Amino acid sequence: MKSVFAVSLVSAVLSLAAVLGFSAMTFFPGLGAERFRAAAMTLAAVFIVAWLGVAFRARARQRVEASVPVAPWLRRVLLLVGIFYSLGIILLVFG
Repeated sequence: MKSVFAVSLVSAVLSLAAVLGFSAMTFFPGLGAERFRAAAMTLAAVFIVAWLGVAFRARARQRVEASVPVAPWLRRVLLLVGIFYSLGIILLVFG
């Protein structure tokens, strides 16, 4: 669960960077531009809380993993989702 913990913390930090990045972006005046920016900032803020929750659970599971191991498919899914989420944030906000 150390890898899940690390990926979730990186994803949470990138979500914070996304909120800050979207708040600093300026769009051309349009009907839905500000609405899109507000929705993207809200979604990134929700993902901050979600990734911090995953990190908290992964940290707690590290202590009891020897007695009750986590399913390997769940670990792989969390890692893949975290990696693709991080790449998406990097491309969308910083790219």
